[in-house]
Amino acid sequence: MALRIASLDPRKVIRRREGQDAARDLQGVGGEPPAVTAPLEQVQIDHTVIDLIVVDDRDRQPIGRPYLTLAIDVFTRCVLGMVVTLEAPSAPIYCSQR
Repeated sequence: MALRIASLDPRKVIRRREGQDAARDLQGVGGEPPAVTAPLEQVQIDHTVIDLIVVDDRDRQPIGRPYLTLAIDVFTRCVLGMVVTLEAPSAPIYCSQR
């Protein structure tokens, strides 16, 4: 009996006990991600601000904090490319560079 209870899908159990809204809270915002079965099938791109302040060579005045943009292959977890820039990331800028 315990094995049968343990084999039940937790979302179905919650949905039957507490309703559809409670079951929906168990899954992520986008639901289940699509399965990735091969390299380069899905690439994720993310941006972050680097904890570093760039300073001018001559005046020694702070210019700003650079942004790092990485493209990572989901299947192999390899970094496919990166960009370090002082400009805030935006899709039109990166698309026009390709």
